[in-house]
Amino acid sequence: MKKSFLIMLSGLFILLACIAFPTSASADTTTSASGTTNECKWSLNSERLVIEPLDGKSGKFSDWSDIQSKVPDYLTTIYSVSFKKGVILDSTHLDFKGWQRLHIVDLSGLDTSKLTDMSSMFEECENLVTLNLSGVNASNVTNMSRMFFRCNSLKSLDLSGLDTSHVTDMSYMFYNIGCNSLDLSSLDTSKVTNMSYMFRDTYLTSLDLSKFNTSKVTNMSSMFEQTNLTSIDLSNFDTSSVTDMSFMFSSSQRLASIDLSSFDTSKVAKMRDMFSSTFSLRTIYASTKFIINTSSTKSMFSYCKDLTGGNGTKYDASLVNASPADYAKIDAKDQPGLFTCVHERGLQKIEGTDISDGKDGVITHYTCPVCNLLYKDPAGKTDPLDESAFIKHDPSELSYSWNLQDGYALCSASLTCKNDASHTLKETIKVEDSDENGYEIVKSPTCTNTGLAKYTVKFKNPNFMDQTKEKELEKVSHISVDMPYVPATCAKPGSSGGTKCSVCGEILMPPMILTVPHTPGEAVKENVKAATCSEEGSYDEVIYCEVCHEQLKKVEKTIDKLNHTPGETKNIIITKPTCTSKGRSKDVTFCSVCGEQILSTIKFHDLNKLPHTEVTLSPETPPTCTTDGRTASTKCSVCGMIVKYSETIPATGHNYKDEKVITIEPTCTNTGSYDIKKVCTVCGYSYVYSKAHSIDKLDHTPGEVQKKVIKEPTCITPGSREEKTYCTICNHLIKSHTELIPALGHKPKYGNTTLATFTQDGKTAWKCTNKGCNVIGVHILYRLSKVTLNNTTVTYNAKAQKPSVTVTTRDGKKLSASYYTVSYKNNTNIGTATVTITFKNGYKATTKKTFKIVAPKIAKVSIYTPKAEKKALTAKWKKISGISGYEIMTAQNAKFSKRKKTTKASSNVTSVKVNKLSSKKTYYVKVRGYKKVGTKTFYGSWSSVKKIKVK
Repeated sequence: MKKSFLIMLSGLFILLACIAFPTSASADTTTSASGTTNECKWSLNSERLVIEPLDGKSGKFSDWSDIQSKVPDYLTTIYSVSFKKGVILDSTHLDFKGWQRLHIVDLSGLDTSKLTDMSSMFEECENLVTLNLSGVNASNVTNMSRMFFRCNSLKSLDLSGLDTSHVTDMSYMFYNIGCNSLDLSSLDTSKVTNMSYMFRDTYLTSLDLSKFNTSKVTNMSSMFEQTNLTSIDLSNFDTSSVTDMSFMFSSSQRLASIDLSSFDTSKVAKMRDMFSSTFSLRTIYASTKFIINTSSTKSMFSYCKDLTGGNGTKYDASLVNASPADYAKIDAKDQPGLFTCVHERGLQKIEGTDISDGKDGVITHYTCPVCNLLYKDPAGKTDPLDESAFIKHDPSELSYSWNLQDGYALCSASLTCKNDASHTLKETIKVEDSDENGYEIVKSPTCTNTGLAKYTVKFKNPNFMDQTKEKELEKVSHISVDMPYVPATCAKPGSSGGTKCSVCGEILMPPMILTVPHTPGEAVKENVKAATCSEEGSYDEVIYCEVCHEQLKKVEKTIDKLNHTPGETKNIIITKPTCTSKGRSKDVTFCSVCGEQILSTIKFHDLNKLPHTEVTLSPETPPTCTTDGRTASTKCSVCGMIVKYSETIPATGHNYKDEKVITIEPTCTNTGSYDIKKVCTVCGYSYVYSKAHSIDKLDHTPGEVQKKVIKEPTCITPGSREEKTYCTICNHLIKSHTELIPALGHKPKYGNTTLATFTQDGKTAWKCTNKGCNVIGVHILYRLSKVTLNNTTVTYNAKAQKPSVTVTTRDGKKLSASYYTVSYKNNTNIGTATVTITFKNGYKATTKKTFKIVAPKIAKVSIYTPKAEKKALTAKWKKISGISGYEIMTAQNAKFSKRKKTTKASSNVTSVKVNKLSSKKTYYVKVRGYKKVGTKTFYGSWSSVKKIKVK
C-alpha cells in the first residue's frame, strides 16, 4: 500500500513539473563541435558524435574529457555515438551513464580488447533505442553490473557476439530494461557469482534460461522481483552455492506457478519475502532438496492468498506469516505445507483387485513415498485421490461402435469401469446382408439416385441395448447404347462413336468430333502496283479452298523501291575557308534516271583554315635583376588580328648568398661577434642585413689532472681523494670532484687448518697483516654432501667420453671445480667406465663414480614382399633413421645356408636389386640395418623373412 502511494505521488510530481516547465517539441539540432583526444579526432554535428583515428587508420581513445569540456551539456545534447574502424579503446572502462538524449550507439568499429569493466555502461540511458554491439571484444570483462540499468526504451538487444566467459558480476544487468524478450542463449555464466536484481522490474513476458550455468552463483536476491513473466523454467538451475534468495520472486504478480524442483537450498541464509506479493501464485513445485536452514524467512509468503499445497493446504495469513518456515515444505498427509511434491523418487504402483465374495475391489493406483498422496496416473499429474472415493468400480461408461463392410456389418458394445479402465465388458454382433431379420432395404437405388438400407442388432448381454444403423446404397449402373454416326465436310463438322444411357439419356462417353480440313490452292497475286526508284510498289497475296472456294488467307505485300542508277558525281563547296574559320564541301552523285541526289553517296569534307600572315608589332626586351622585360608581339596582315600579345617578363631579382664578416675574435674568456652581409652573385650588389651576432667562447684547454689524497683507506673503510683540472691558458678551474678509494680488505695470513671431508666441515684460522689491523677470523669449508654425474649411460662413439661432475656441499650449494680434479678410466670402449674425483684446497677426500658405455641401438627393419624379375629380385623395406646402411641377405632355403648371398645398400635407399640368381628358383630374403662407429660396425636385428620365386 505504501509502495503504491509513493508511485502515485512521484507521478504527480512529474506531471506538475511538465506543466510548470514545458519542453520544446523537438530538440535543438544546431549543436556542432570538434576536437582531438589521444590519437583520435571527434566531431559533433546535428547531435551526432563520430570518433575516428587521426591518421584514418588506427588511434587510441581513452575518455570523454575533451568532449565534456567543449560540450558541457553533452548529457542532454548527444543523440547518437559511433566509432569508425581503427579506434582502439585505451582504457579498461567505458560508460554512457546518464546520457539522457542518447538514442543510437554503434560500437562495431571500436577495438575493446583492453576492456575489463562494463559496469553501468548504458545505465539510465532512458531514450536508447538502437544498440550495435557486434564486434565488441568482451573476452577480458569481469564486471557487467548495471550494464543496461533502466534502458526502458530499448525494445530489442542482440547479445549473440558478447563473450561473457570471464564475467563474475551480473547484478542489476537488465534492471527495468524495455525488451519484451531476450535471447540469452549465447551468454556464458559459468563464472558469475552475483545475479541479484538481474531481471528486476523488467518488461519481459518470456525468458529462456535453459543455457544458464549458475553453479558458482551465491546471490540471487530480487533476481525476478516485480517482472511481467507468466511462467519461468528454472529446471537447469544449480543453486548449491546460493546463500541469498531474499525477494527472489517478490511482486511478480503474473506468475501462477513456479517449479523449484531443481533447487538445492542447503546453503541459503536469507529467504525473506522470497514469494511475497505474487498475487496470482497458486502452485510451487519443490523437492526434498528445498531445505530451510535459516531464520531469515520473514514475510516469505506474504499476500500469496491463492497459494495451495499439493494436498490441498491453503494459505492462511494468520498461520503462515507467524511461522513461514513451517509452511516452506511439501504438503503431505502427515504435515501441512504450501509446496507441491514433484515425486522425485517416482510413484509406487498399487495393483487393482476385482470385486469378489461381496467385497469391494480396488482400482490400480500409485502412491508417492515423499508426500504419501494417491494418484490415478503413473506420473502423478492428476489431482490426488480421496481414498474413500475410488475403491469401488463404477461401470457407467457404455459405448457402441459400427464397422460397415461390403456384404455385412459389425456392431461392438463396450461397458468400462469409470475408475479403472482395465475392467471392461465387450460383445460384437455380425449381420450379413442376406439376413432377412437383420438387414432391410428402405429405398432402392437407381442410375441417378442412391438407395438406403438399415441394419438391426440384438445383443445377448442384457446390459446392452438393441442398435440400428443406416447404410447408403450406391447408384446402379447406366444402360449404355451407341450414338449414330454423322459424316463431316470441310464446311461442317461430323461425329463418330459415343454412348448414352437408354434410361436417363445421360451421355456416358462423348462422341469423337470429326472435321475435314480445307484444301488450299496456289497463292495468287491481286491488286498489283509496280515499284519505281522513287516509290514502293504493292500487291495482295490470296489463297482459296479448291473445294468450297472460301478465301482462306490474304496478306498485303510490299515491293521495295528500285535502286537509283548512279550518274555524275560533283564536289560542291558549301563554305569557303578563311584565316579565322574552317570551310566545308560535299561530294554528291545524281541518279541518271530521275535526276535526284543519291543520299547514300554523299560525303562531307572539312576545309582547313588558311594560315595568318604574321608581322611584328614590337620586339622582345629581356629582364634584369631590378627591371621587368617584355616578349615580342605580332599581328595578321590579312585580318588584322593580334596573333601574339606582348607579355611581361618579371625581373629576375637578386640572387643573394650570405657572407660572414667577423668583427671581434672570440677567446676562452670572452665571446666574439660577426655581421652577415647579402651579396648578389649576378650584379654584385651587397648590404649588411644582420649585425652583432655572438660567437661562443672558445673551450678551455684542460691541463693535467691534479690529485690529492684527503683520507687514507683501511681494511673495511674506504678513503677519498680530490681531483682538479685547470685551463692552461687562463688557469680557470674546469673540473673538480672527489673520488672514493675502495677499502683495502683484509690481507689474511692463514694458520692452523682442519680439512673438510664427507663427514666434517673444514676450518682455517687467519689474521689480517695490514698495518693497524689486528682482526682475526675462521674460514669454514662446508662438508661434502653429494657427487653426481650428468649422465650414467652413454652411447659408444669411438671417442673418450667424459660426463660432467657436480659436487654439492651440506648447505645445498654447488662446489667450484677449483676444489677438485677429475680423472677418467676405461671411458672409450663399450663397458663400465670409472670416474675418480680427488678433492684439494682445504678438502681431503677421494670418491669414484661409474657410467656405462653401450652399443648404438638400431631399429628392426620392416620388409615388404620382394618383386620377382628375370634371374633377379628387388628387395624393398621401410626406411629407418640413424644408421650407416642396410645389409640384404638372400638364400635358397629358410636357414640361409644354401647359396647365401649378401648385398650392402646405403642408408638413403629403400630398395635394392639382387642380380645373378638362378632362374625359376625360390629365394628367401631378409634385411637389417648397420651403423659404423669409428672402426667398429654394429648390426640391428634381421627383419622377418620373405620368399619369392624369380623368373
